[in-house]
Amino acid sequence: MALKTLKDVDLKFKRVLLRVDFNVPLDKETGEIQDNTRIVAAMNTIYDILDGGVTELVIMTHLGRPKGEKVPTLSTKVLAEELSNIMGEEVLHVSDCVGIPCKSQDHRVFMLENVRFHPEEKKGDEGFAKKLAEHGDVFINDAFAVCHRDEASVTTVAKVMQAEGKAIAAGRLVEKEAEMLGKILENPKAPFVMIVSGAKVDTKIGMIQNFYDKVDTFILGGGIANTFLAAEGFDVADSLYEEDKVELAREILVACSEHVNEVVIPTDAMVASEFSATAEAAHVPVEDVMGDMRILDLGSNTIDRCVEILSNAEMIVWNGPLGVYEFPQFMEGTKRIAEAIAANKNATTVIGGGDTVDAVNKLGISFKEYTHVSTGGGAMVEFLEGKVLPGIEVLMD
Repeated sequence: MALKTLKDVDLKFKRVLLRVDFNVPLDKETGEIQDNTRIVAAMNTIYDILDGGVTELVIMTHLGRPKGEKVPTLSTKVLAEELSNIMGEEVLHVSDCVGIPCKSQDHRVFMLENVRFHPEEKKGDEGFAKKLAEHGDVFINDAFAVCHRDEASVTTVAKVMQAEGKAIAAGRLVEKEAEMLGKILENPKAPFVMIVSGAKVDTKIGMIQNFYDKVDTFILGGGIANTFLAAEGFDVADSLYEEDKVELAREILVACSEHVNEVVIPTDAMVASEFSATAEAAHVPVEDVMGDMRILDLGSNTIDRCVEILSNAEMIVWNGPLGVYEFPQFMEGTKRIAEAIAANKNATTVIGGGDTVDAVNKLGISFKEYTHVSTGGGAMVEFLEGKVLPGIEVLMD
């Protein structure tokens, strides 16, 4: 089956309902947007739709976690203002996502209020989706980051509109994500390196298992690496790890030994006795971690080994920073690995996950240095687990 895309639909004189992922970080004090990367990422789709001769473009998204209630600090009005600044034309904010028609002689682009202000959104409610569908003659989904969610504005509205004889399709962003991540699944290139980091093993276990027979080297970091260190018998002291997943980590290591050339687990680390930006960092071999020590970054020897592996890779997938990158004394592992991936111009390089993208932003490395920067965290992981994402499946021809 093929994914239906913008080239497959006629937009002329149509009203287009566009689902985007503008779930951007906001300053807790001022409410201002801290990073507009997700908005900028959707601009190709927005401009292509407008160039298609539409009469109206109605944009819907969620913002934060209002849990089905109207939370003024999570209003999409700030998104309409930011989009207006980017486009150079006013995007009219609509005070609710249902019940209010999008009509104006002076505007062609509208931003609906937060779809998650309604509890029906998370439930995938058909009645709610039908109300959303009233805003368009065509539905375009460009919100890859929520394509693993079976929610009203992602899947149900597409089914409703298709049943009504209306066209549905993927936007440029969703199309590119499906293409790039599909290549990793279907056509891996050796040497293939996968960097897996984060707090919890079970959020990434499916991805690791799906690539046993495809990956040459796994590089593990963060709380996941600590759990694997515990599985190998090391004392991780006060470090973040999952005690109940130690046996699972042992099983993964056994399975990897049968298929994968190497699993890189830290041999040295940067540790501290407290979790803070002012904590005094110390460099120790992992066998010397003890007492109140917390592993907060890779050590220099482990980093050097990772950089060497990455420099010779032909395909690299990176999901999750390698340490507590928010604190400068524990950012070195993430920094050098981000730089090593960017420097390998012979490899297909795909990075993803909210924290990974945030770290690269903080480092000032251009996204253009990588083959593809995924906008999806959980969606990217589930896609690479081999799962069919409901938001993608509904758009298949």
